[in-house]
Amino acid sequence: KLGLGCIVNTAASIDHDCDLGDGVHISPGAHIAGGVSIGVKSWIGIGASIISGVRVASGAIVGAGSVVTQNVPENTTVAGVPACTIPKSTIK
Repeated sequence: KLGLGCIVNTAASIDHDCDLGDGVHISPGAHIAGGVSIGVKSWIGIGASIISGVRVASGAIVGAGSVVTQNVPENTTVAGVPACTIPKSTIK
């Protein structure tokens, strides 16, 4: 299910039973496994992967190349392999 105004870029894949809220941006080459939920106005970076059953809450940012293995809280930025929270004080 895709919400209003979603962007799914080149070579991105979204598998079965996913739910993307309004205004979600999926960058090129990102891979979203089955059963994933992505909240309103979240952004998934280029080449990121999200494993099955994970919930990315509204306003979250997933950094480029990240592998998301756990739920991502609202308005949080995660990055890395596996993805970890990036404190707001380090984001410029």
